[in-house]
Formats: sequence, C-alpha cells, structure tokens
Amino acid sequence: MSTPRYVDLAWMAAELNLPVSTLRTYHKRSQRNRRDSHPLPSDMPAPDAPEDVQATGRPRWRVETAQAYVQRKLTHELARRYRKTGGRAPNADERAADQSAAQASMKDPHSSETEESR
Repeated sequence: MSTPRYVDLAWMAAELNLPVSTLRTYHKRSQRNRRDSHPLPSDMPAPDAPEDVQATGRPRWRVETAQAYVQRKLTHELARRYRKTGGRAPNADERAADQSAAQASMKDPHSSETEESR
C-alpha cells in the first residue's frame, strides 16, 4: 500500500490562481461553519491530515481531495460568470481561458516531468 500524497494551501492557491491568504480565509471560514454545524456546499473540505494541523498549524489534504475541491471551485466560478453575463454564452476567448484553467487544475502536483522535459 502506498503512502498518500498531500498538498497544502499554497498548492491549492496556485491551482486556483488566488493568493494563499484568500485560501487561508476560505479554510478558516469553512472550519467555523463546520464547528457551528452550518457547513456550506462551497466550504473547503476538512484537512485529511489533522495531526499535521495540530503539530505544525498547517492543514494538508490528499491530492485527490484537493483536486476535487479545485474542480468544484472552478465549476462554481464558471457558473457565476454565466449568471453574471445574463445567460450570454461565453465568447471564444473566455471558453479557451476556462478550458485551460480546468486542464491546469488536474495536473499532478508531484509529477517528475516538467514542461521543458516533455
């Protein structure tokens, strides 16, 4: 059985193209919602490595958990953009940007290959 791989807030922030401080705020808000028994569908998942949070104060998630959250967040952003445009279909540039963002979010964070070596 292989050891699960974990990622942190910095990895998720890079995948979502957001500052780490924004993801830290999302995490704290999600923790508060769970503690108050009012979790929301948009909340971040609970960390998969709670012992790390207690020992270091840094939450970590399994790669699979983090990728699912990133994908859900990107999907939510696409829906928000659609509503914002009044139902207008995105133009070609918007579609290309959305597709490249979705593809980039599914890259393996621990891949040994770099873009230059391909």
